[in-house]
Amino acid sequence: MKLLVTWSQLPKSARRYILYHCMVTPLLFTWYLIPYLMFQSGLEVFEAGFLFTLGALFSSILTLIVGRFLDRGEPNVLIAVSHIIDGLSYMLYFFAFSMKSSWLILLAISVNKFSGAFYPAYAVYEYVAYPSEIRDVAFLWHNILPFTSQAITYPIIGFIFGVLFPTIEGMLAGLLIVSFLTFLIIPLLFTWLPRVKGDVVKEDKLASGKVFIKLNKSFILAGSAYLFLIFADYIVPPLVLVNVLTEFFGGGLFEVGVYEAIVGVTLAFSSILLLKFRSKRKKLMLTLGYLLVFLADTVMFFSFNIYLTFLSAFLMSIGGAIAFPYQRDILYSTIPEEFKGTYMGVLSAVSKVIGIVSPLIAGFIASIHAQLPYALSALLVVFSILLFIITPYENE
Repeated sequence: MKLLVTWSQLPKSARRYILYHCMVTPLLFTWYLIPYLMFQSGLEVFEAGFLFTLGALFSSILTLIVGRFLDRGEPNVLIAVSHIIDGLSYMLYFFAFSMKSSWLILLAISVNKFSGAFYPAYAVYEYVAYPSEIRDVAFLWHNILPFTSQAITYPIIGFIFGVLFPTIEGMLAGLLIVSFLTFLIIPLLFTWLPRVKGDVVKEDKLASGKVFIKLNKSFILAGSAYLFLIFADYIVPPLVLVNVLTEFFGGGLFEVGVYEAIVGVTLAFSSILLLKFRSKRKKLMLTLGYLLVFLADTVMFFSFNIYLTFLSAFLMSIGGAIAFPYQRDILYSTIPEEFKGTYMGVLSAVSKVIGIVSPLIAGFIASIHAQLPYALSALLVVFSILLFIITPYENE
């Protein structure tokens, strides 16, 4: 009952924004469909990783060129622009795989990655739409419903393209459908989703004049731990997961859908439980959560059949759900309010570099052994736990 009351207490903009993510979530199955099509087109995992890194690099250069224009317009408009870019990229993927052109695949990756330049608009919408006094509850709902959408739709989508229509032609038709649906959502951003106002690049502007500020010790430790976690996540991207489930264990897109359904169910259910549970032992809870993530990576690395990878998905989701809120709380507590933009700008810049190089590294390691990236991810998680433990934290 408390859950229903909490949902009803959210403002309309917050409720509709969360429901919007429920609609978008099924379209994100393309994160797995595209690597699968790359493998089916004859590309090796290292070659695919190289293309993703090159595409991310080209996209970053394009973002730098047009970056000064990204703060013009309200969040709804910029979110709509990201949909236009995504829709175009799916069409490019359709032609790239139809023609078996690596150059067109690279172009499609670059265009798709470029839509990420507009993602700060999502954070601004959340900041405005989610009331500060119940923002933590709003973010839990932000997990519960979209992940429930993932749990329901991903096995169905995987069954369609992995069992009913497992041909390249069927999957290419799926890309066109996703492109059409991506464009179809755009009118809803102006007619159904409430409009909000906000400064999309506020933090970047704050950071621009203070880049040489001395970073405090607590932030260096917590920030490094955060970046280790970012790298741990990026080193096992959908490319690596699809390679393990399909190329190594002989599964298909249906097994990918089942894996992600387990993730969705576990994260949604864990978030429901977290609505009623808060611990003051934040470092302890963070350690417990990320030890489960470490265990999940370890299980994934030593898996000898596809069912163990499903166990890994379960452990990883529980661990992530437990640790995430405490990790953010510790990290944010180390950031002086007056230098918020500078400190967050440092993390953002380093994260972007990690995002560019990690597909190449992941592809190279996976070319040695499909499950090896999970071993590296596990080590990075351990390093992050140790750094968080030694971070001075006044609220502990």
